[in-house]
Amino acid sequence: MKLIANTITELMFDTVNTGLQARADACAAFDSKVMVFTDCDFRAHCCDYELDVTKDLWFTKGRWSKLVKEYVDRIHLEKFIHQSIEIHRGRAGMGASTGVLFKEQGGINGRHWWGGCLQGMTFTRVKSGSVLTLNSRTSYLGYMAMLDVGIAHLVAKRVDSQAPIAFRWNVSAAQIELTRLLPYVLNTPVLRERLESERRRYKINLKLGKLDNPTGWHNLAKLYRDFHLKFKKHGPDMVKREKHGPTRQIKKKWLVNEGLIKEGRKSHSYRIGELDFSRAG
Repeated sequence: MKLIANTITELMFDTVNTGLQARADACAAFDSKVMVFTDCDFRAHCCDYELDVTKDLWFTKGRWSKLVKEYVDRIHLEKFIHQSIEIHRGRAGMGASTGVLFKEQGGINGRHWWGGCLQGMTFTRVKSGSVLTLNSRTSYLGYMAMLDVGIAHLVAKRVDSQAPIAFRWNVSAAQIELTRLLPYVLNTPVLRERLESERRRYKINLKLGKLDNPTGWHNLAKLYRDFHLKFKKHGPDMVKREKHGPTRQIKKKWLVNEGLIKEGRKSHSYRIGELDFSRAG
């Protein structure tokens, strides 16, 4: 998948919207729950990024802190930012580039068996301006990817909070995990409207027996329809009946988001621009 957008905000929307339109023949892997796209090249003309981590993804601040603690080395990051500033201000020759690696992740107890999702960043001066590049082994579009690119956004702000810095993101294998995608889709009006439309269409196609060669939207609509059917049958107890931990958590937050149950304690809202690297090791 190759995409170009004006900002990181628009780029992340496009990764989800375009990804969900794909069918099996456009994916390295495709089933009712997961889609995989290889050799992805995502670009934005600047690193501007708007995201409410709590509202849009149903994440707490702790999820960001965990990501930073696992992947970011404070000393190496500060050196990278300092050198990027030098390059950005023209104190190095054209084509000058610096880089930083994320902390290596090792296959402990089955986690990160193939290595860390985030690999590294580079900052380069080219004729058109400065370019910040993020390199990833893999990432979950519309889910953890939203935080992954947040790292690049915050680095770019540290380098220059005014002038635009171009963004490139190379992902060897980008994934869409449909259940975990639901928060972002449901809290993005255009995507939610499309999902509701696809859910109605799925119901009609089911009656007509037209379910061959589905798109990602088709499979997401089926999953979303199942959420509604289970709530209709079991009410809030649908959460207790879910055996898969992450899915159970998504279902509970979906009930809260839709106003079907009350939230015990309202979560504080965190915007991506308010976060930092204070938990870096």
